[in-house]
Amino acid sequence: MDKILQLISQFLQLGRITQLVSDYVRSQVEVVKLELRAEIARIVAKAVVFIIIVISAFLLLIFIGFAVAEWIGICCSNPYLGYMIVALFYLLVLMFVVIFRKPLARFVERKIQIRIQRPRE
Repeated sequence: MDKILQLISQFLQLGRITQLVSDYVRSQVEVVKLELRAEIARIVAKAVVFIIIVISAFLLLIFIGFAVAEWIGICCSNPYLGYMIVALFYLLVLMFVVIFRKPLARFVERKIQIRIQRPRE
């Protein structure tokens, strides 16, 4: 009879250990889920801020381009010439980017890798 009670006791302890391990694993899974959600929220927030900055910079560039074109047109007494000069400047910038796209891509890639490897703030 004592052996049966001892076996039952051991079995119940094994069941308790199994339950504790199972609870621990569930807790760890929940912690990972919460950390993943926080990381996703941080990435999305940074992406939204980046998109807002890019759109704002683009609009600023457009309006500065119009202002410079008007100013050059007034200085040259020919409004078309101002717009043509600004368009030529943008064409030169585009050509520069197209010609040097591979080195520029490598430069940006290195900067992104450095940013990713840097510890979180």
